[in-house]
Amino acid sequence: MRVDLDEDLATAAEAAVLEEVERLRRVLDWRDEASEFSRLPASGSVGVSPDLYAVLTAAERWRGLSGGAFDPAAAHIDRVWVSAEAEGVVPPDDALAGAVDEVQGLRWRMRDGAVAPTRVRWSLDGLAKGAILDAAAARAREGGASAVVFDIGGDLVALGGRAEILISNPAAGADNSAPLDRIRVQNAAVATSANTKRGREIAGELYGHVLDPRSGRPATGVLQASVLAPNAVDADALATALLVLGPEEGLELVRRVEGAEALLALADGTPRSTDAWPSVHDAPVQGEAWSESMHLALDFELQSPGAKKRSRRGRGKRGGAYRRPYVAAWIETPDGTPVRTLCLWIGRERWLRDLRRWHRRHKDDRTLIDAVTRPTRNPVSYSLAFDGLDDLGRRLEPGPYVLRLEAAREHGTYQIYRVPFDAREDSFLEELEPNAEFAAASVRFGAAAGDSVESPEKSGSSDAAVR
Repeated sequence: MRVDLDEDLATAAEAAVLEEVERLRRVLDWRDEASEFSRLPASGSVGVSPDLYAVLTAAERWRGLSGGAFDPAAAHIDRVWVSAEAEGVVPPDDALAGAVDEVQGLRWRMRDGAVAPTRVRWSLDGLAKGAILDAAAARAREGGASAVVFDIGGDLVALGGRAEILISNPAAGADNSAPLDRIRVQNAAVATSANTKRGREIAGELYGHVLDPRSGRPATGVLQASVLAPNAVDADALATALLVLGPEEGLELVRRVEGAEALLALADGTPRSTDAWPSVHDAPVQGEAWSESMHLALDFELQSPGAKKRSRRGRGKRGGAYRRPYVAAWIETPDGTPVRTLCLWIGRERWLRDLRRWHRRHKDDRTLIDAVTRPTRNPVSYSLAFDGLDDLGRRLEPGPYVLRLEAAREHGTYQIYRVPFDAREDSFLEELEPNAEFAAASVRFGAAAGDSVESPEKSGSSDAAVR
């Protein structure tokens, strides 16, 4: 996180943002039985908080605007698919039709700050994250931040300053693979929904997790939808609706929403976008990457908070709060000259020096720090790839190199791996010893490392950037 405010003010602004996130989570999280949304009665009319009422009202508004392609009651239909997966059979037509009829016949009603629920189940997944983003970013601005870039699980709000955002490629096999696109935004929100990372395997066939509420069947045709909109609630809802509507009807809906633009990745990999989608075209790569037989892949998994063994250094006054580690991975020559940074995941740049070796080798490269820095996500599995190009996109000569993987955690430990390899030699697989920060890590070199492998599903996370 880059900070242009006084450090104390920045810390206070960050605390206010995270406080707002937690406050709204307790209102909107349908997976939390104690949340306000989860405690709504199954019948009757009940007054609700303004926050919950606003999100429920927005859900009904977007159901109408999308012609039913976006519908929070799709969660009711999803139960049919959950049961079918458990039984190993595809849901029969009559079961899906019955669930769709129930959704249409038992609508929730909102009026004058009160809600009349029904036994039809709702999920706020397509809106809650956007509502939290909007509210938390506004809270930071109220606290004196002149610019805020705030990200929750891949959706983002940029207020004040300009942000450069990478749009992930749904066909990519590694976390650092080339993006589908790069855009610059200011005073806007960006949301991305995809139908590629999760799904259900039934009778040997994979079905996407995003359902068309009008038919009860999985949406097809669009792998990923990214939406730029004036606020995160609208971007969030539109991104979900576009997966269902398909390219023609979906992009026409976007054109009717003031200030909205979209980029789609179709099922065959073809990109489609609205005319004013703010793409930034990079300079072409200056050299050819190594052949598939010389690709290197790094797979690793961070320890989960519950698995941590608190170090002596972490037993102080603040030792009980888990902090996600800072992580860096890079390639260097045997004499320590850096050639390619694969990832740099930090929270605040002022603590970058805790990644001792990366900082010592790269601290003067301001362009590189700006280009590759991003917050660490929650503990989860990651895949990174190296194709023989350096940080400037130039082809490296095959020969001896060293892979470094480094992690440092506040109130935690410092860990670093060193894996030498020679790009002129045979393929190999090396399993690295787990430690206090890495639950598992492995390095693959050779043709197998170049194969396209689905990246693991990412956990949601929240990180604030305040300037």
